[in-house]
Amino acid sequence: SLHCLDRPAWSRPRHDEYDVDVALDSEHRKDLRWWATALRKSDGTYLLRNRDVRTRAHYTDGSGYGTGGCSYELSADKLPKLEFFSGLWRGEATSMTSNWKELRSILLALRRERQQAERQGRRSALWRTRIYHFTDNLVSESILTKGASSSPKLQQLLREIAYEQQLQQCDVTPIHVAGKRLI
Repeated sequence: SLHCLDRPAWSRPRHDEYDVDVALDSEHRKDLRWWATALRKSDGTYLLRNRDVRTRAHYTDGSGYGTGGCSYELSADKLPKLEFFSGLWRGEATSMTSNWKELRSILLALRRERQQAERQGRRSALWRTRIYHFTDNLVSESILTKGASSSPKLQQLLREIAYEQQLQQCDVTPIHVAGKRLI
């Protein structure tokens, strides 16, 4: 049972309504596995306070043929160092929806920095960073804001994005920007 059973049956609303077994589907099981993995790898700290956190801006776009993005750290002291990435969709990705391509682009932006840092033996530039992520896709912005999607493929990407945030102790705040302004 998923609900708290330490209360006597007579004190529960409508008595035994909460004392039922719930069958978990494969998506719920994936979510539970995600939590188990994330908790095993966590050092227990994740609080981002203004005095010890940096701020970055990320812009990504996933289109019919490819993906790309730009990111930089926001600083009052120095000019930003712009970092770009781009690529073409291959294989199964070419037939995916624009919503999938946009969320995948956001994931690629996060994962790319962590993987580069690991190869170079340094800490990710996203470590303990607040990221304002600009996207022209309202569905992606909504999914990131809610933290859930009814689409299994989009939910899987959301799990991977959340995992990257946990690994790098960063926080992504999605912001919708019209496509013409994003360009």
